[in-house]
Amino acid sequence: MPNVGRPSRDCYACRKRRVKCDLIRPECNQCQRKGLPCPGYRDELDMRFHVESVSSFQSHIGKDRRRTSNQDEGKPSALIDTRFQCAVTGQLKCHPTPADPSPHSSERCYTLQYRLAEPMKDHFMALAMHNFKLSLYLDERIYSTILRVVSKAETGSVLYQACNVIGCSYMANTTMSIEVLSHQPRAYGDAITAINLALHKAGESKTDNTFLGILLLSMYKLFSTGQTTVNSVLGSSEWKVHSSGLIQLTQLRGLENFSTPDKRNLLVIFYNMLLMQAIVTGRPPPKAILVWIQGFYQSCDPSEYPVVRHLIFSYHCSALCSRIRCLLNLGNLEKVLSDSHSILQDMEYLEKETYPLSHENPITDYIIEPPLVLCSDTDPVGQFSIDQYIHQIHIRMRVSHHILEFLSKASRAPYCTPEQRISFTHFQRRGVEELQALASKVSLISATDPDKYSHARLVYIDLYLNPHLSSRIRCRNVLLWQ
Repeated sequence: MPNVGRPSRDCYACRKRRVKCDLIRPECNQCQRKGLPCPGYRDELDMRFHVESVSSFQSHIGKDRRRTSNQDEGKPSALIDTRFQCAVTGQLKCHPTPADPSPHSSERCYTLQYRLAEPMKDHFMALAMHNFKLSLYLDERIYSTILRVVSKAETGSVLYQACNVIGCSYMANTTMSIEVLSHQPRAYGDAITAINLALHKAGESKTDNTFLGILLLSMYKLFSTGQTTVNSVLGSSEWKVHSSGLIQLTQLRGLENFSTPDKRNLLVIFYNMLLMQAIVTGRPPPKAILVWIQGFYQSCDPSEYPVVRHLIFSYHCSALCSRIRCLLNLGNLEKVLSDSHSILQDMEYLEKETYPLSHENPITDYIIEPPLVLCSDTDPVGQFSIDQYIHQIHIRMRVSHHILEFLSKASRAPYCTPEQRISFTHFQRRGVEELQALASKVSLISATDPDKYSHARLVYIDLYLNPHLSSRIRCRNVLLWQ
């Protein structure tokens, strides 16, 4: 419960000597003048709130200064050796022991002013996972799989330790508590130790617990600093090490990756993260991804065929973006110009590409409309779920962003002809129109349920921050969103 007084913010030494502290950090001037080491300050969060629990009630109830009755003076407290029971109603019942000398001793009931509160740290993991869901645009089906696997994690397991790291990191980033910050390295070390032990045990190395624990731990930086984005995490050296280890673990699991819907959903999470890595870094997606698509199709239920079609579309979008990013990173304008024709041709055929399942009619029957095709007001998502459709819009926006940047570089090549510049200008205008059309589709979806599809707003923000859009187009899109 909140303190009613104003607690002292002085350092421990000044409070002990009862002198005024100047609050200079890290060491106050009072301690420096005395030639003494300054012991530091209290955590300000600890000074603001006090959690009322059974133990705190037991330790402080005998120190009540407002006691007016004198009948208990000089008598030993009956609370020294008692059993406490906390009812859901917020009452503490004290059962006196036989040593109580009072002849009228009976069960006494102390009512708390406030109901016993759960520690705030118990809620940080849920908040962190919600942030994880929004960052990776996870749909409800996959997100519910994470929650089911996490709920089964045993104490001390890889997933348990990884969740502890994520919750601790999110809490430290949110509260900026020095005490919580000091726990982060220890929690991370415990998680690494649990992973090493699990990988050396044949029964634990292939479990969903180990797989999801390593996957969550690989995104540790996403929760440890507030300024970190998914792009920066997927482009870091730490993620490169974790992703290579997860690829080997996936190969070790073999057909077990596709045996149950939850296992397939976990693989989809890692699949999407590898595709995002390819977009950010310019490295092509791993070749194992094509094998995963085939294994997923052979093991899944017919109701999951839209997921397979969505995975194929995402793969070809990320492959095109990584190819463009690789060319831009080289900085060779002549190479950019020479590959412009094939890049634009791949973009034209993007929604129709179904490799490696080009001959499977159950997959080719699912149609993905190009961005400029207007969607229906009654059924905007077609054969896909709304979450899948939002992810398709997001990754297609990535393609349009890369195409605009690519054409801007190609048009500045020394040997670019006037005819090529005219063609590039046409495709640039088309790219802006595609982004406008995608913004309209996101607005239509978000209007159906703003709270449920709040991640659609993040896709729109990604569009709004595109540097290739003019201020006039941005204003128009803002009005469209509102």
